[in-house]
Amino acid sequence: MDFCTNSCDYREDRSCDDGGPESDYQGCPLGTDCSDCGPRKIDLDQEKPKFHTFSGSDGLYKLQQKYGGSVAAMLRWNGLWDVASINVGQKLAVNAAAGKVVQEDRVPAAEKARRQRVKIASRVLSERSLFGKRYEAYLDILLNEKKTPVNKPPCVMPSHAELIRDPLPHMEDPLPTLEELQARFQPTEANGWWSPSDCEAMDTVAIVIPFRNRDYYLRGFLAHMHKLLRKQKLRYQIFVVDQVDEKKFNRAKLLNVGTVEATKVVPLDKAVAPGYRFCFIMHDVDMISLSDALPYNCPKEDEGGPRHLSVYTVSHRNKCLYKELFGGVAALSYQHMVATNGYSNLYYGWGGEDDDMSARVRMGAGLKIMRPRLCSGPCRVHGDCMRGMGKIPGYEETQDENFGVWYMLGGRPEDVRDKQMDPKNLKYLGYAEDRYPAEGLNTLEYKLQASTLARGGLYTHLEVKL
Repeated sequence: MDFCTNSCDYREDRSCDDGGPESDYQGCPLGTDCSDCGPRKIDLDQEKPKFHTFSGSDGLYKLQQKYGGSVAAMLRWNGLWDVASINVGQKLAVNAAAGKVVQEDRVPAAEKARRQRVKIASRVLSERSLFGKRYEAYLDILLNEKKTPVNKPPCVMPSHAELIRDPLPHMEDPLPTLEELQARFQPTEANGWWSPSDCEAMDTVAIVIPFRNRDYYLRGFLAHMHKLLRKQKLRYQIFVVDQVDEKKFNRAKLLNVGTVEATKVVPLDKAVAPGYRFCFIMHDVDMISLSDALPYNCPKEDEGGPRHLSVYTVSHRNKCLYKELFGGVAALSYQHMVATNGYSNLYYGWGGEDDDMSARVRMGAGLKIMRPRLCSGPCRVHGDCMRGMGKIPGYEETQDENFGVWYMLGGRPEDVRDKQMDPKNLKYLGYAEDRYPAEGLNTLEYKLQASTLARGGLYTHLEVKL
């Protein structure tokens, strides 16, 4: 199994220090200098549990150097929320095998059975929350396998070579006005949806944008995305979810709102009927793919899990910061939203909500995060996180250097290292995979102030208070 963390003190010094094959030094445990050595093969299933009795001179950073597990992983293995909750004399699990022992001891069999029942009930409630008043109509189509009669051939996603043949230009000033965009891009179906006229779109895609005071970026986004989505022959609509209250920005809750509101107007007979796919692409408004071939269609049922599309960005200096990353742009089928209970509603302010969803996907629902290009960064928490990762099928041999690379409108690099996560968000993140069945879509509350087809259907503008 691949193991990859950066918990080594000598990481990123251009010499391999984990004592493994072809290493330069033996200063850290195997697999903990991922940036310099790459992932290592470690048989974690054969690993023996390791415990450490915490003393007054200890610190989790010191234990990280000794045993190789990250501080975040050790907190999770021991069911702790922060370093201050550790007591002198406490017996700590310091590797994954010991963490499993602690979990077995901490959670009795009856409690495990109860949690499993809660997960099953959660899926039903999440499904009801997503489809709302249309739940019975959704079940009727799904359970009776009602097929939609069509008189056009099914659309086929253009090949990678076809999509990059005439690349769309980068968005630069002066950006088109909303009036100019309105004249060029109008919906062709009811309720604001667009689809090709020469074939039947099998993928229905709701682009969901969490939004507040980003009008300049929205113009650039609309100018680029309408052309790209039509180029890929998709049925689509763009939903701008605008937080209009005075609370701190809550990106994840806005994404939940967008999925629920989009599902209210999706043509169910062309979304959940046999042969069709319906999904949501959660999209920051200032992000644009450098490659027109990046797939905006829906993840297939047998693909493995949701897609994280924005792997490498200019704002992160063309680095994939860590493997569990799930922010920026992500594609989830409606089934994925049900399985994960959507996003958490708790994260006000910057940071944590995308890592929470990553944990829901991998450790809660047992799905994989699929990417157009694999992330070169380390595992941030659990060193074996790559077991929950994969590459989108059909793109394994792609040689396009822009594939999976993104730029930000405005061209200003962002140093995320200077941003501080709210301490409350950090605490929520510590038990995301345990909390998800009881908090998310099935607890979503908001006030919809207005829902309008803006500019004749250029996008749907949802004004909400959280």
